[in-house]
Amino acid sequence: MLAPPERVWTALTSPRDLGLITLGRVEIKAEPGTDFSWQWGVWEKIAPGAKPGRFTWHGTVLDVVPGSTLVLGSPVVTLTVKGQGGAALVTVVQGAAGPGEKLADYAHGWADFLLKLKTLLETERWEREVLARALVRATPAEVYRLWLTPKAPAKLLPGKAKVQAKVRGRFSWQHRLAKQAHTGTFLELHRNRRLSFSWESPEGSGQPASEVALEAQATPYGALVSVHHTGLPGLNRGQVFSQRMFWLRLLERLRAYCWFQGKIKPAD
Repeated sequence: MLAPPERVWTALTSPRDLGLITLGRVEIKAEPGTDFSWQWGVWEKIAPGAKPGRFTWHGTVLDVVPGSTLVLGSPVVTLTVKGQGGAALVTVVQGAAGPGEKLADYAHGWADFLLKLKTLLETERWEREVLARALVRATPAEVYRLWLTPKAPAKLLPGKAKVQAKVRGRFSWQHRLAKQAHTGTFLELHRNRRLSFSWESPEGSGQPASEVALEAQATPYGALVSVHHTGLPGLNRGQVFSQRMFWLRLLERLRAYCWFQGKIKPAD
């Protein structure tokens, strides 16, 4: 990834940075013998039948080589950072899965984690645009169809959705607790791989419309889904951060939606 090794190491040992990836509460100190916990917050809230703590990884920091190696357990996971200058290589090695667990599921989860780490560090200095990415257990065609039907967005928000799935067609998304809806117009539709749409600010905000492009690409782990929101010149850093968090949470809900075949619980 295009980030200095020192910055990558800081992210892997920072509760704040890790929390931006897991979208939940993270506690960690890079000292052997200390306890840690990583919570995948969206999954804790919306996974069907999830008991408290089901999507929180608890364990002990087993070993630390500052700047290069972090060993956590259990299961035992070794994260290593190598590189120089403005580029780094991060590897994850995990031991055997527990009873009833599948290594393939862990491989998918760590691939998504590394993708989000890369995206976070390579875009953290962006001031006028947002990029969010996730690995979704679906095909690009399935992701494309979900985005263009009102049922899936309504469940992901959660709230109400109206969609006219055609170029120059209108859409409306309204969170169940919001007074105003997100609205826009589809600008381009490239079947089963890419679509873009305008993103209109609420009436009276004084902000011009911006543009969002969604792409889905096939990978060995499912679809790599990216949302690139551009044209945000009128927003301050806090507002851009809030917009990033909106897309991060929406994509994480999409991951859970596809993982559980649409059977997710609503969450604010």
